Amino acid sequence: MTESSSEEVHIASFIVHCWPEYLDAIKARVNQTEGLETGAESPGGKLVVIAEGPHQSRLLETVELLESQPGVLECILVYHELMSAAEANHEMIDLNTTQ
Repeated sequence: MTESSSEEVHIASFIVHCWPEYLDAIKARVNQTEGLETGAESPGGKLVVIAEGPHQSRLLETVELLESQPGVLECILVYHELMSAAEANHEMIDLNTTQ
């Protein structure tokens, strides 16, 4: 299998299940990582993480990053879409800018 071209955009979402006392630390780590952002969450220790990147390998790195965080019990891919950059018609997520 070949690596995707930079003209592609991969968008994915994950459900991260963790011990509730680690939720804030995991959210902080996600929000500090380029191309990742948090979505819905449950105080019981569930968090939606959205990832966007130019390569499928970036999604695999995201799983490895999330699963390596203290308190994470599991990380499950629930959505993955591949589209051309033209179809996406937007820039990659830039978490370094203020909204």
